[in-house]
Amino acid sequence: MASSNTKIQPDLPSENSRIERLYLELNNIAIPKFDWKTLPPAGPELKLDVSQRVKELQKYLRENKYPTQEENILAVIEMYNRKELPRSDANCIYIQGGKLTDFTVESALKLEPMWMEVCFKTID
Repeated sequence: MASSNTKIQPDLPSENSRIERLYLELNNIAIPKFDWKTLPPAGPELKLDVSQRVKELQKYLRENKYPTQEENILAVIEMYNRKELPRSDANCIYIQGGKLTDFTVESALKLEPMWMEVCFKTID
């Protein structure tokens, strides 16, 4: 009698059939309606105290911290005083030559300094 070294193994599903069954299961799961607006922000929500920011900008002017930006800093302070800042429609604004501008290649290549002011939400 000849002995065989092969063991009888139960029929295992092939890799393809396991993937197909998983695919069918995942595609039959009902996806709940989800409102993305209800999610809290991923990071800490930063808020701005406008009066504190204006004082900080005025301090920059007094200390002559950014001498080439004086005209732009004055424009930003005026925008805060006129309640034009912070803006809810933009994350930041750019001031060049004391005027609001867009950040473009042309404006970046000008020799005039550009000031970027970040627009956080205000403290209520």
